[in-house]
Amino acid sequence: MAKTDSKPKPVPAAMKNCMRRGCEKSCREKYIMCFDCWGLVPKATRDRVWRASRGGDRRERIAAVRAAIESLPK
Repeated sequence: MAKTDSKPKPVPAAMKNCMRRGCEKSCREKYIMCFDCWGLVPKATRDRVWRASRGGDRRERIAAVRAAIESLPK
């Protein structure tokens, strides 16, 4: 009798496109953009996004995400 692999295969995380216009990389669904583009966002703006996503209201989170996207070089 052949052995069967009893370990479940990992399920890939849900992926989406990076939100930076022109970037064709993918990122996990929970992130705004890929790692490379996120590194281009000024630290103060990244901190604002982080704070807004940790208890800020919905409007503040949307504004912070927009600010992050708009801060990227075109």
